[in-house]
Amino acid sequence: MTFSIGSGVFTSMPQARMMPSSRIFDSAGKAPYVDIIVPDDDHQLLVMESIYGAAGVKAGFTEGKCREDLSKAIVHLAERGARVAVLGCTELPLLFPQSTDFDARETTVALVDPTMLLAAACVRHAVASGNSSPNV
Repeated sequence: MTFSIGSGVFTSMPQARMMPSSRIFDSAGKAPYVDIIVPDDDHQLLVMESIYGAAGVKAGFTEGKCREDLSKAIVHLAERGARVAVLGCTELPLLFPQSTDFDARETTVALVDPTMLLAAACVRHAVASGNSSPNV
């Protein structure tokens, strides 16, 4: 039996433009059973609006239109097969925190906060190396 886990990736537009040349997600996308899915142009604009819009997170909002826009984009990726959404812009987890059970209408999607994962990995590395100093 074979299956794939669709992983949706959200970034801001400058990061999205860099992805093809930087190949940030290439190795993950080549892993067995992982398909990288990015929003179409209309839904990428919703992501951008949720970050940079007049009622976006950078304007100090964490409720209302910014959450609605990002939710629509997450549902869009879920409808295209994503079961995991990587919140690849540091502001996005302020709208929806990392979770395993985001309700994307007819399915459940896991939301991943890469900044939180990186911080946790740094702490694990520091502990494993025996360095408990706060000046790591």
